[in-house]
Amino acid sequence: MHIANHHISPGKKQWTWGCGEFGQAWDRQLTDEDGPYFELMCGMYTDNQPDFSWIMPNEARSSGNTLCPIKILAM
Repeated sequence: MHIANHHISPGKKQWTWGCGEFGQAWDRQLTDEDGPYFELMCGMYTDNQPDFSWIMPNEARSSGNTLCPIKILAM
């Protein structure tokens, strides 16, 4: 679970290799119990990555995220 201010960090995405033979091979490689593998990608986004080159001396920019692990039980 990802918690962040949606005005500052509006999006996130999830990644999986899929459920086919190729994806199952990665499940075996990336997990302790052979899958399924799931990755949550989140963090700050700017529409202009070089934006941070314009930071003035002694200026700082920061943000925060909270990640809470949850266990999904099979039904």
